[in-house]
Amino acid sequence: MENFQFLAKKSWYKQWWGVALIAVSCILLSFVIALSLLTWRYHNLIKQGYGEELRKNIYGETQVDQKVLAARAELEGVDRPFLGNKDASLVIVEFIDFKCPICKEQDTIIRQAIGKNGQNIKLIIRNFPIETSHPGASKLSEMAYCAFEQGLYWPAHDYLFAQQDNLTQNLTAENINAFASEIGLDSKKFNSCLVGDKTKTEVNRDYATGYKYGINGTPTFFINSYKIPGNIPLSTWEEIISKALNP
Repeated sequence: MENFQFLAKKSWYKQWWGVALIAVSCILLSFVIALSLLTWRYHNLIKQGYGEELRKNIYGETQVDQKVLAARAELEGVDRPFLGNKDASLVIVEFIDFKCPICKEQDTIIRQAIGKNGQNIKLIIRNFPIETSHPGASKLSEMAYCAFEQGLYWPAHDYLFAQQDNLTQNLTAENINAFASEIGLDSKKFNSCLVGDKTKTEVNRDYATGYKYGINGTPTFFINSYKIPGNIPLSTWEEIISKALNP
């Protein structure tokens, strides 16, 4: 009987054209995923108010704009207390020291300034306690941060400024308990937070960021990353905001 040898037909994915098709499909899939991630990232940046910087970068404008974009991400991209619209295009970051008299004065002024444009502005507060000028300021920043952890930052903020002249360098247990009671904090959680490493780390993080961007006094403001230090009159604030919102 004559023997016949049958050659099995190769599967399509083992043939040269099948291998090539798989390779091309993988390349296309990788491209689609990368494009989707890039689109998602740009969409979020635009929502956060970085649209103008992105436009300039895409069309090849100055290297400075890339630095501005990076600065905004570092100054604004942290979980910190804020007033106004979280998605506003105009973002003001204020670095404060709770023992600084000018910071207390500016608090009233800046709130008046943004009051008429609350839906168009986001005011972020960060800490810059200057111990050499205001001993004990770091502890107040830590107390405010722990209040923020319980969702009660603004009552704490207002209390610390209102009691600025009464809070000495070395706070007593009575001072701290009175603060927690007045704000309505959970005392156990508050005291645990106050001695925790995370609290000091976050306050120091604010200070380090401010120092990196040239802060040497408080208050200092960054308006879409552009620095403006000092005591700013209400009329000047209104002019700054108007120009920023209507370029």
